[in-house]
Amino acid sequence: MGGTTSIDITKAGIDKAYGIRKLRDVLGISLEEMIFVGDALFAGGNDYPVAEAGVDSIPVRGPAETKPVIEAIVACLSPASRNGIKAAPTA
Repeated sequence: MGGTTSIDITKAGIDKAYGIRKLRDVLGISLEEMIFVGDALFAGGNDYPVAEAGVDSIPVRGPAETKPVIEAIVACLSPASRNGIKAAPTA
């Protein structure tokens, strides 16, 4: 069950962890560099496979809570990383 108003239907093995691994492969970003925001990070929830895959995950209760979380993450990024450029590490 994808939620109270929908049902997610996918092939076996295709879940959000599969999608996040595809992002890793296509974009060349490690799972350790990713942050996932989801409302179903509990065992059995449709976001749980991402947390099991080892991606740092932030639980939220819906879109109203998701927006300020993402705004806070973006505000913490350096200007270079906001433009898709990884900032050089500082000593």
